[in-house]
Amino acid sequence: LNVLLGKTGEGRDNLIIEAGTRTALRSGDLAMIPPYSGPAVLKKVNIELGRSSEYQLYDLSQDMGQNINLAKHCPDTLNVLKKIYEAIIGEDIYHDGEAKTIDKK
Repeated sequence: LNVLLGKTGEGRDNLIIEAGTRTALRSGDLAMIPPYSGPAVLKKVNIELGRSSEYQLYDLSQDMGQNINLAKHCPDTLNVLKKIYEAIIGEDIYHDGEAKTIDKK
């Protein structure tokens, strides 16, 4: 709250972002989105929904539009973020209407 009120510049290192039943992790300049089923784009209005069958990893300091998925190029970073995500929300997570265990690969 103090960060939002401008009383301090020091906030959390990690943040879970939620959109409906879907969550993602923001850690510093990195954003990690776990896999979610369904269409990636709502074609009727051309809105990207953030869904993919694979993990997504973005460096927001270089790619604010989240166009370049670094997940396959930075597997060690992705694994660190998966562990942080799991530590915050638990091993069994709510994905697509049912609890699932995080893929630890």
